[in-house]
Amino acid sequence: MVGRVQGRNKMKKLVDGNVAGKFAFDLTGYIAKADLAITTEASLFGDLQVISVFDIKLVRMPGNPLNIALPVKTGPGPGVPPPKGDVIVQLNSTLGPQDPLDSEFGQKGTRMKVVPVKFEAGKKYSILLNSTAFDSYLRLFGPNGQVLAKDDDGGGDLNARIDHIASMNGDYRIEATAFDGKQGAFQLKVIRWSSIAGDTPVANPEKFTKPAASPKPVSSFRLVSSPGEFIGQGKAYAFPPQAMIIKKTDRGVQVSVAGFNVQIGAPRGQFLEKKEYQGAKRYAFSDTAPGLDVTGPGRGASNVFGAFVVWELEMQGNNITRLAIDFVQRSERPTNPPLTGKIRWNSRLQ
Repeated sequence: MVGRVQGRNKMKKLVDGNVAGKFAFDLTGYIAKADLAITTEASLFGDLQVISVFDIKLVRMPGNPLNIALPVKTGPGPGVPPPKGDVIVQLNSTLGPQDPLDSEFGQKGTRMKVVPVKFEAGKKYSILLNSTAFDSYLRLFGPNGQVLAKDDDGGGDLNARIDHIASMNGDYRIEATAFDGKQGAFQLKVIRWSSIAGDTPVANPEKFTKPAASPKPVSSFRLVSSPGEFIGQGKAYAFPPQAMIIKKTDRGVQVSVAGFNVQIGAPRGQFLEKKEYQGAKRYAFSDTAPGLDVTGPGRGASNVFGAFVVWELEMQGNNITRLAIDFVQRSERPTNPPLTGKIRWNSRLQ
């Protein structure tokens, strides 16, 4: 197989590269092994050109040597109350071959329904996609065509749900599709909340204990992955300060070290403060929720359920001079094993 690497969004014209490799497919019905090489070239900070090669080797093994936990069917995620308000769209329909190819999964033959809807600025809306025929998947686009949110199983079981507070009046677009490529009957409902007050409490909040003071400044990055957790593979990690790269983002901070990358931020339009944030969602699509996304070497999560607390945050201009953050991330489902972490930079806390 061969392919092309292309940057997303603002990086589209700055990142280029190639993918090449081979798959060995066993005729009894599975991929026996795969070898891939991803070569990426990026332009950073003007004249700096960075070329990286990422080698992937996959070998099928009998049994479950990493003790990866099977997904558990759940109800709506923690802190997601049932929507209360007026139903402005209700569609009982069927996803089938008459529908257009999906904008993201079309190469697999997946179909989608496109549903236009009008939103009012400052109003909260819930989009619910339920089906017993396929694994529901939702995307929401704003008036300018930008992707505002995506969801796979946020509605419980294999149903999808997006909660969104509109930032502007206009014509929005919903794409209802199937994550597993199947077809069949579904129900789509859009509810305009009668009130958004009291929407922030989390039913099962993650618990944090303030760390003890340190006699000298601490700079480190520590991760603890529970058995069966995907990103950290059930291991514990500790990295020294010289391996850490910390930078300010528009909403918070980004930390990179040894193939791991952490993005932590306040809800869109805000910046991190020294306080506890519950109900965090995947950073890129968190919208009005706090943003959190921990990825490992070649591993990431489509859905994030998490929380974090900012103990210390001091800056000089765009430079972070002191930082202490503890976080918990659960990938894909709110009941999956946690990945916990501690970020310290010139911190007065252990």
